Amino acid sequence: MARVSGITVERTSRGEPVSITFNYKMYGELLRDFFVKEGIDNPYSPYNKKDVEELLGIKNEMKLGGRRKVDMADFWGE
Repeated sequence: MARVSGITVERTSRGEPVSITFNYKMYGELLRDFFVKEGIDNPYSPYNKKDVEELLGIKNEMKLGGRRKVDMADFWGE
């Protein structure tokens, strides 16, 4: 059998194939339709893109030593 970079077939002690491991960065786009059909991967994020970008921005601010004042009424949802 030919060897393919980024794909590994794991076998039992008797040599029977058990699982396949592959590099998602290399082959993810090629296999995406299959994953979605089988319910393995969902192309739609359950997260709001705006909220994620805001949180990542806050995380970067904190890494740089920044601080942010939080209004307690907003924090508790009042």
